[in-house]
Amino acid sequence: MDLNGDGNLDLAVTNENNDTLAVLLVNGDGTFGSASVTSITAVSPVYIAPGDFNGDGKPDLAIANYYASDPITVLLGNGDGTFTSTTSPGGSYAASIASADFNGDGIPDLAVPNSQTASLNVFLGNSTSTASATLAGVAVPGSGTHNVLASYPGDSYNSSSLSGTAPLTATQIATSSSLSASPSGSVTYGTTVQLTATVSPSTVGTLNASGTVSFYNGASLIGSASLSGGQAIVNASTLPAGSNSITATYAGDANFAGSTSSPIIVMVTKANPTLTWPTPAPISYGTPLSSAQLNATASVPGTFVYTPPSGTVLGVGSQTLSVLFTPTDTTDYNTATGSVILIVE
Repeated sequence: MDLNGDGNLDLAVTNENNDTLAVLLVNGDGTFGSASVTSITAVSPVYIAPGDFNGDGKPDLAIANYYASDPITVLLGNGDGTFTSTTSPGGSYAASIASADFNGDGIPDLAVPNSQTASLNVFLGNSTSTASATLAGVAVPGSGTHNVLASYPGDSYNSSSLSGTAPLTATQIATSSSLSASPSGSVTYGTTVQLTATVSPSTVGTLNASGTVSFYNGASLIGSASLSGGQAIVNASTLPAGSNSITATYAGDANFAGSTSSPIIVMVTKANPTLTWPTPAPISYGTPLSSAQLNATASVPGTFVYTPPSGTVLGVGSQTLSVLFTPTDTTDYNTATGSVILIVE
């Protein structure tokens, strides 16, 4: 058997009288190196059976000891022609020893005949080899620390087993947010625009995203709403006239990370104020114009400029009165004009 892994067959010899093992490593040219003699835990070692008894790929030796109650000595090879001694169940008065796979499990076994009882002891080997399985890229979504373990179901020759637990810290689920407006495009000032933010994903396994979504016009907060079913809705009725850059920011929760949508543009045009000016009652010639005739009203605050102005005395006949209304909020409202007919008698 090649005891040191150099591709050459070596010799191992027991000495019954001094309980030693001599290993002679072959030089590869038909000669041997000096014998390496080692004392072993044995009494009258007489027979040797080679094999890989611990499944490490290195040759081992099983030695049968003759005298009663002495165990079988197993020497585990280090791969360099040296050995580490261990023991196995005994077979007294060993007449020989043989190693083979007697039960077909792929693991070497030992057979030891007893010269005194004419019986045969068979020792089935137990593998001490270790196999590993690796699962890469494992991530637990959400929050907290989770204890994970590995479960081996076993097979025809190996029983099932469970590993110890290892802590695995969960990672927040990454999200993305999108935003839409209804109506979209251009609207008139004062029109209510429904802003809808959608957070994705909003459900992973048994985890559902929660928390608050805040809506901004530039840096100004429009309003906030709770996330429900992956969406949050805010109605905006006071978007100023002009180009409005709207974004939605999801704050996240313990399990889902926050995110901000790309901006959308909502164009708001100025609104036209509504003027109300009832037709005035006829007046007699010589009566100056006053608030009784110049009494237009508007739907928003502002100033009125009448033509002709208050205090004017009009001639007899049908006269046209006109007004120019300028709203206080000129950012969001247009100016407006109006007129009525006044009869002067």
